[in-house]
Amino acid sequence: MPDGGSAGFGVLPTDLRSAATSIAAVLEGVSGLDPNGLGDAGPAYGHSGLHAAMTQFCAGMRETVEGLHRSAAACHDNLHATANRYVDVDDRQM
Repeated sequence: MPDGGSAGFGVLPTDLRSAATSIAAVLEGVSGLDPNGLGDAGPAYGHSGLHAAMTQFCAGMRETVEGLHRSAAACHDNLHATANRYVDVDDRQM
């Protein structure tokens, strides 16, 4: 396409797929995070209040990481689907 994009959309499907791959790579960096051990070490903290705070922190962190996974997976899938639609439009216009 003259503008370097797909069917006048101004974007290359390969760029969308590359962005999706980058998002997946970020998820790999946080996929091994498991905060459960921090909150389970109650006696090691020597104080029930600190143990409760660590347990609450771990629960919040777990929810945040799970939310990141859901959001990133949806974005990844949407970028790939959009790239595929752009390619389909290009193929029909040829």
